[in-house]
Amino acid sequence: MHGELKSRMPEYLSQKDPGVHNWLDPSGLSEGILTLRWSGFPNEVVGKDLYVKSQLLLIEDAKKNLSEEQYISTVEREEQLKIRAQSYAWRIEE
Repeated sequence: MHGELKSRMPEYLSQKDPGVHNWLDPSGLSEGILTLRWSGFPNEVVGKDLYVKSQLLLIEDAKKNLSEEQYISTVEREEQLKIRAQSYAWRIEE
């Protein structure tokens, strides 16, 4: 989780990098299935207030509600993608 986000975790699924931390890159695919997983609940009980909500927005409209710390620079994105690639390579090794 990044910045002041405590009770919600927005993710941005977009073919074009919107310049925010929680960008999900569909790698050119136009459709797919998104699976969410939660873990670490106290007493292994999922709260009744836990839910997923989706909304289709233009990038410009989605950015209207973002704070400065939610953005990521080109250098930060390159480092993030490098770490993700290393993690993926480690998982498929052998």
